[in-house]
Amino acid sequence: MTEIGRLSEAVASSLHIVYVVTGLVAVVSLFLGALALAIGTSVLIGSSLIGSSLAHAQVHGAVQYPPASVGEDAQPGVAYRTAVEGLG
Repeated sequence: MTEIGRLSEAVASSLHIVYVVTGLVAVVSLFLGALALAIGTSVLIGSSLIGSSLAHAQVHGAVQYPPASVGEDAQPGVAYRTAVEGLG
C-alpha cells in the first residue's frame, strides 16, 4: 500500500471516530434536554398543586372558623366547640 493509501485510511478512521463522538454527544444532549423538560414540568405541576391546596386551605379555614366579630349566630355549636377544646 502506498503512503497516500495509508494516509487516506488514517483520515477516514479519524473522521469515523469524530462522527461517532458527535453522535454520542447529540444523544446525550437530547437525553439531558428531555430530563430537564421532565423535571421542569414536574416542578411546575407540583407548585401549582401546592398553590391550589394552600388557597383551598385558606378558604376552607375562613369558612369553617369565622371571626367572632361576625356574630354568635355564625359561630359553631356548643358540641363542636367542646370537641375542639378536648382535642387541644
